[in-house]
Amino acid sequence: MLTAIASLALALAGCAGTASEKTEAGPQGLIQPGTLTTCTYPEYHPMEYFEGGTGGEIVGFDVDLARAVGDSWGVQTKVVNTAFDGLIPGLDAQRCDLVISGLSVSDARREVADAVPYMLTGYAFAIQSGKNSLENPEDYSSRTVAVLAGSRMVAKLKTVNEQLASEGKPLIKIDEYPGTPLAAGAVISGKADAVIDTDIAIASLVSKSNGTLEAVTSAFDPDEVFGAYLRKDGALTGSFRDALKALHEKGTLAALAERYGLEPNKIDLSSNLSSKK
Repeated sequence: MLTAIASLALALAGCAGTASEKTEAGPQGLIQPGTLTTCTYPEYHPMEYFEGGTGGEIVGFDVDLARAVGDSWGVQTKVVNTAFDGLIPGLDAQRCDLVISGLSVSDARREVADAVPYMLTGYAFAIQSGKNSLENPEDYSSRTVAVLAGSRMVAKLKTVNEQLASEGKPLIKIDEYPGTPLAAGAVISGKADAVIDTDIAIASLVSKSNGTLEAVTSAFDPDEVFGAYLRKDGALTGSFRDALKALHEKGTLAALAERYGLEPNKIDLSSNLSSKK
């Protein structure tokens, strides 16, 4: 019994990390020692969302990532529901230590906060299950693609059409809908061949489709990167980056990605991509 207790203590000590700046209350820089206070906007399934739909516990890939970091430090993780436009200001106002909420890395955000990249992202299609021959943008020539009206995905499809036109191929028929779920419904009903959105939104649509949809993520190269944000030039940034690297090496981040229907190979801690988001 004593041996088992000793082994458990050693395991927990290993999870807490060995960096010199760390104490029993966690690394230096926490606004509340012993607690990693995390701000997120829970409206981006499967990255962060309410478990009950409109209420209940906030869950998702980003939330589990923050909790895994907190566990590795041996501290509690407090998740704070925060309005989207209050996320980055919350760092400077000492309302949170960490912002992780499906935010892409941008020059504007890096001017006021430290960014730690963790996942590549971009565009993807969802099609009816079993039609996996539609793997590349040119495969959608002469086909109908449903899309959220007025979104940047419309511009993406128009860019593809420009390429098709230059090759003398039939264009994609762009069918715009007032909501992404309606666009996905057009695919399920057969009115459209595919729906386009961000790969995260597509993962969410597929997970809710009861097997009627499947994702096509090979059509576009990822051109954005999600980043976690911490106070600018703060003491916590290095500790967070080290913890994230250790979790990645253990396979924890890949396992979280699989849990939420995301692609483990999109985990990327080294990307320097910028975004216009």
